[in-house]
Amino acid sequence: MCEHLAHAWGGGQQIIDNDIVALYENLISDKEPEVKSEAVAKLHELSRYATPTRMMDKLIPHLAVLANNDTSQHVRGSLALSICKVAKGVGRALTITHLIAPITQLMKDQATEVRIELMSHLKTLVEVIGQEEFDHQIIPLLTQLATDKIWRVKQALIHFIPQLAEFLDKQLFKERLEPVILGLLSDSVFQIREETVSLLLTLREVNAEDGPFTQAWLEDCLETKTREFHIHEKFA
Repeated sequence: MCEHLAHAWGGGQQIIDNDIVALYENLISDKEPEVKSEAVAKLHELSRYATPTRMMDKLIPHLAVLANNDTSQHVRGSLALSICKVAKGVGRALTITHLIAPITQLMKDQATEVRIELMSHLKTLVEVIGQEEFDHQIIPLLTQLATDKIWRVKQALIHFIPQLAEFLDKQLFKERLEPVILGLLSDSVFQIREETVSLLLTLREVNAEDGPFTQAWLEDCLETKTREFHIHEKFA
């Protein structure tokens, strides 16, 4: 849309950075939650065309306000949908400096759907900021979500872990995520335990014999957990 409008108006980049960015700034500050929600959900499309400097000057500061203070779950959900894609548009440096804070706030959002929505887009974030920054800023929060009281949040984490395995160094992945996975194997919800077993099999399939999740590791892990299940009365 931005590209077509700029072409139609004959102003190119100047039209995008001035007029269209100004229009979006008004929309994401609108009093009506429905208007804000729609605008925020499409913000990543604008980030593909507007210059990162202009995004930083006019739009990105609003995202932290929305993540922290907006009372509409739908607005925060739209932000969770788009913010990692915005990160791809503005690049690593601006993401680390200005977007990590609202992203981490959304990961702790009181609304279940917001937390789930964000996790479905974290693959894009790790691509943008790299494994070192992701390890430092995001993985500790993923560890907390592994014990979330809502089982669907844990399910979303299980679905994300194989994607994360594609980007993290194998040894770092095992060091950070193995305790999380083992904890999920002991979850009180049957579906979480079942999906975690499937996760282990998936990790085994995508790792070579010299990787961290070997067949021997998998068998030892499942045998250990099976013994624990028999011992613990809630699994007896």
